[in-house]
Order: sequence, then structure tokens, then C-alpha cells
Amino acid sequence: MFEHPDDAGFHYSSDTEWDRAEAYQLGELYPERAWVNTDRDVWHKNPFYKGPPVPHPESYDGEDTDEVIASAHIERDMLDDMPF
Repeated sequence: MFEHPDDAGFHYSSDTEWDRAEAYQLGELYPERAWVNTDRDVWHKNPFYKGPPVPHPESYDGEDTDEVIASAHIERDMLDDMPF
């Protein structure tokens, strides 16, 4: 069943669990960002963010300046040098 003995203890999580784990890692690295965007192009609230509330990146209502909104979000494309 398993090609390698080390694979016998490997448990594959659902895509959602993998996505949440990636968001958690990104949030820990960038606690100043209110939202993080994962490889699956899903926005997650950053559990490490302690600043003022920031609207969801895709529900922008035009009241804040683009600079304020951009400074509170991090996109996956910005992380090309990430080791994972």
C-alpha cells in the first residue's frame, strides 16, 4: 500500500486544512497584516493581527485610501522568497 515505510504515518489533511495551515504560517510571519492570501487564492483573517479592523480585500467600499488597505494585506505573490 505504501511505497516507503515513512509514508505509513502520513495523514493527508483536506485542502481546507492545508490552506488554513498556510494562512496561519503567513500570519505568524506578517503579524502587521490583517489578511493573508494563500496559494489557493483564498483570503484569511490573520490570527496574529492586532491592529484596527480592516475590511475584507474583496469587499472594499472606497472609503479608505488604497495605501491603508494595501498596507494591511499581503498577497502570496509577495512571498516568492518563502522557503515553503
